[in-house]
Amino acid sequence: MDYERAAELRDCLASVQRQTLPPDEILVVDNGSTDGTDALFAAGGEFAHPAVTYLRSATNLGVAGGR
Repeated sequence: MDYERAAELRDCLASVQRQTLPPDEILVVDNGSTDGTDALFAAGGEFAHPAVTYLRSATNLGVAGGR
């Protein structure tokens, strides 16, 4: 996914979690976004779930750094 796409990320994760065989783990790398993505994964957030690992960079590291 691209930078600053919280709405698309929300839709993608909701779709993955609706699968009949849910994944063992979902890894989300946040490359310093400022669009509220971090709130989705904070305690009590929409995707605060044991199967979701959320890694956040404090700054945008560019395409290579984010991948």
